[in-house]
Amino acid sequence: MKFLSSNNKKNQQKQNRKDPIVAIDIGTYNIRFIVGSVQADGYVEVLYYKEDLSSGMVAGSVADLDLLAKGITNLVQNFQEELGLEWHSCVLGMAGRYITSFNSHGNTTIIGDSVSALDKKKAIENACAVRFGAGEILLHGIPQHFTVNGQSGILNPIGLSAPRIDVSVHMIVASVDQRKNLQRAISLVSDSVHVEKVIYNGIAAADAVLTDSEKEIGVGVIDLGEGTVNVAIYDQKQLIISFGLVHCGDRIRREIAQSFGISLKASEGLKHDACATVEALAETNYNGYFTVPGDYEYSEEMPIHPIRVQATDVIHIIEDNLADTFRSVRDRIEDIVSQDTDLSSLNLGAGFVLTGGMANMPGIELLASRNLSTNPNMRVNVRVGIPRGVVSNDEETFKAMQSPSLATAIGLLRHTGKELNEVQDLESQNKASGSVNILSKIKKWWSSEF
Repeated sequence: MKFLSSNNKKNQQKQNRKDPIVAIDIGTYNIRFIVGSVQADGYVEVLYYKEDLSSGMVAGSVADLDLLAKGITNLVQNFQEELGLEWHSCVLGMAGRYITSFNSHGNTTIIGDSVSALDKKKAIENACAVRFGAGEILLHGIPQHFTVNGQSGILNPIGLSAPRIDVSVHMIVASVDQRKNLQRAISLVSDSVHVEKVIYNGIAAADAVLTDSEKEIGVGVIDLGEGTVNVAIYDQKQLIISFGLVHCGDRIRREIAQSFGISLKASEGLKHDACATVEALAETNYNGYFTVPGDYEYSEEMPIHPIRVQATDVIHIIEDNLADTFRSVRDRIEDIVSQDTDLSSLNLGAGFVLTGGMANMPGIELLASRNLSTNPNMRVNVRVGIPRGVVSNDEETFKAMQSPSLATAIGLLRHTGKELNEVQDLESQNKASGSVNILSKIKKWWSSEF
């Protein structure tokens, strides 16, 4: 697949080193357009990045295709003008409110002397062969582990001798309509651009910030978006739970607006200025007021006078909403675990990692630690996740990547790059063995949902 092409020789030489990937993180408040290549060791080299305010999205949902397409078009035009490149394909993220997930099991009988790549693929396909609800489609079927000759926990069964293999797969099912709406927004920008893949934002954020050690001992990612909260839980290096919640930053913004009788635009600025916990504010000895400018929407001759708002009043609204979000995440995890005996041994030794724009809030780790704990006398480990393994030749771009709000954008690149690198590795192996048919089937399987 080809994500980009150059219209001049100079840029063509640059692209020959590694095929770049184009990813678009379409959020409720921001649209992020990012281009980068993913090396075999997982490092992401960011070649280009720009963001702009999002229009046409409400709580993670496409509400106005024309407005959304216009915002994406502006970013694409800037990219093409600055780099002289044409785009052909892209990957998109999908908010957690539009996904459901569960763990499924499948198996297959081994035909030859040992497990082949085709056998592995067949077992996964059998696990994914379940009936979905109306208007749903498989977004991800992620193998967790295999069981071979009664031994569970096998990560790669290829080459092992066995009469059959069993596999456990984490299934993420998405709304067909929402995926189509995202794809239509891209088609309005350019009818020649193909959406290669749609990725759950929670997986993308996790791929950007988590370490293998954290995944091994158990960890949860909470991506605090403006319109949705995306959650992904890992244990023994495998994704075992994923879900989304509606609202986060947008709900806070609306409550501030309603509480003080100000516009949503003014409320967003107030939320940004006051985005800290009371304890973090106390460390600065600040106990003042915020001034909201007058609103000239109706008449410049009769403006609404500026409003003074006590900082702690705004901060209490932010704290209360985030505390409620963390408790909802905690309760949802407990509910899922109670209904699945395979998850009874779940132990999140590494605690939780926070990403998204709200994760920048001073003091949020302590607030999350208190409200994610099931024991009021104990605290869970919480850290803010900064995208890891990111490089860029542009200093300004590199600095921009050092933020939890960029986790999803970076993760979209890394997740796609890992899959492409795996396909390329299989291509090399199969060329040596002559197994061209198996490779073509695997490639077809990777993009089958499109």
